Amino acid sequence: MSGALRYEWLRLRTVRSTYILVVLCLVFTGLVAWGSANNLDRDQVTYAQALASGSSLPPLLLGIVGVFAFGHEYRFGMIRPTLTALPRRSQVAAAKVVMVLGLTLVTAVACVGVAYVVTSVVAKDTTGLSLTGGHTERVVLGAIAWTVLFAMVGIGYGLLFRNVPAALGILIVVPLVVENIVLGLLQIDALKSIRGIGDYLPFSAGTRMFSWDSASADGGTQFGSQLSPLAGGLTFTAFAVIILALAWVLFEKRDA
Repeated sequence: MSGALRYEWLRLRTVRSTYILVVLCLVFTGLVAWGSANNLDRDQVTYAQALASGSSLPPLLLGIVGVFAFGHEYRFGMIRPTLTALPRRSQVAAAKVVMVLGLTLVTAVACVGVAYVVTSVVAKDTTGLSLTGGHTERVVLGAIAWTVLFAMVGIGYGLLFRNVPAALGILIVVPLVVENIVLGLLQIDALKSIRGIGDYLPFSAGTRMFSWDSASADGGTQFGSQLSPLAGGLTFTAFAVIILALAWVLFEKRDA
């Protein structure tokens, strides 16, 4: 297992896209935090949103890192030499999951740090605002968990489809387009009886992890998931685990 971990760590460190995507995460987080901090006026909700500035684009970028973990190996024909040197497929998969999720966790925490520093410098007045005020702590931790789970889905897609364009397309299109279309269609009166399905769309449910409000007040009539943060997080976690587990099983059975 140690050999597989060393190999994956070397791969991550020698792929230029890893550095580009991580830097983009930090820069984007800083810019969003700067915009939020300009509107901050002793408002704990806005403060929490500023600290969770890395919950929008960075998860997608780190999901791309996850896709590349297996996608690049299949794209450039490196998977056969990899499996020749490391024939135990479970160790190869485990090493990629550990390293990518480790990198994602560190980057997500760094994004929170960048958001905190930028907010502290730019905001006119943070008097009375706290990292643990209201739901702020849960929002920040939820944003970090959301990012890690998104990267897990990226790993699963990359291993499941073994094709970088296909995996990237699904990773981007499903949360940004498909789920929004489905949620929009569920607002039609004729579909009112099944509108609750929209609460369990995985990516929509996952965003509840870093929402300020702890639960829905209207029984799910608004656009988007109305689950509690815990239920939304469990829904997205189950989805990520299922995708990765399915890909892992197929990896053990399919030819290289």
